[in-house]
Amino acid sequence: MRACVRWAGAGQVYRVESTTCNYCGSSSYTIVHTSGDAVFQDGERFDIVRCTTCDLVYLSPRPSKDEMARYYPPEYQEEIRGLIDRLRSQPLLKLGLAMLRKRRTPPLSPPSSLLDIGCSHGDYLSFLQKAGWEVEGIELDPQAARHAQEAGLRVHQGDAEELLERLPSGRYNVVTMWHVLEHLYDPLGALREVYRILKPDGLLLLELPNSASVLARCLGRYWYPLEVPRHLYHFTPTTLSNMLGAAGFRVCAIEGVPSPEVILWSLRLLKNRVRPSAAGTPMSHPLVVNPLLAALCFPPSWLLAKIAKGDHMSVRARKDEQRGTHEHR
Repeated sequence: MRACVRWAGAGQVYRVESTTCNYCGSSSYTIVHTSGDAVFQDGERFDIVRCTTCDLVYLSPRPSKDEMARYYPPEYQEEIRGLIDRLRSQPLLKLGLAMLRKRRTPPLSPPSSLLDIGCSHGDYLSFLQKAGWEVEGIELDPQAARHAQEAGLRVHQGDAEELLERLPSGRYNVVTMWHVLEHLYDPLGALREVYRILKPDGLLLLELPNSASVLARCLGRYWYPLEVPRHLYHFTPTTLSNMLGAAGFRVCAIEGVPSPEVILWSLRLLKNRVRPSAAGTPMSHPLVVNPLLAALCFPPSWLLAKIAKGDHMSVRARKDEQRGTHEHR
């Protein structure tokens, strides 16, 4: 890994680092989106690259860890909470929330133990706790973690990759990571820690963007889930399966997930890129879902999910003790 300094607008300096492939360790890659294509903010550009050895797609150079906080403004978690509140308040969106909760309910009976990595304000944990689960969470954002703690939930505040190392081995029946893996600096290392803290035959549930989706291929740099530079890795079913296997997991299922909001946000991002505006970047793009437009986008999104070409994918993997964790590099 090599650190360097770049100049942003108005004479500001920010630190970035070049990195090698997190799965195979190769430093050989091709650029998927050039620096000029992968624009996040005025004056700041990042390359999205593909490893020529294993095809993993990732960001390099990327902001250093101590710089990344400025790409998560205070309103980031509030936008997420506001979206959940809107899902609860409108009939069509409320149906979508019910479908989301059903999909994310683990196939085990309470009182099993569950750790949710990236638990935000704790809505998911509260839902499971009321159903009889023994729940625990990890959340980076201090305000969101405090909100969850004040609701009576056991939530650890801090960097997930550091906190996982402190948890005891064989503690949880289930670990969930909903749109978290793509944000981590060392996803393979984090998955190995998840393997360690799971009980024998423990279950890992993931949901994350599918960079092999039809929309990703059609829209290129305007595909919203690229979310440069917050998303450091971009997985396909194949590259994700490879990484899970390297961490010791046996992949049970990878399924498409309907995500009509991605269609809406991607098209709006495309519109604002073609016609620049203040809302033209993912950072300033409010998480607004129009119920009628979401309903119209749901059928094609559902169909693409059924053929594993949708924008999001859910993964179910088991701790495979016969295989065990092994070093791939």
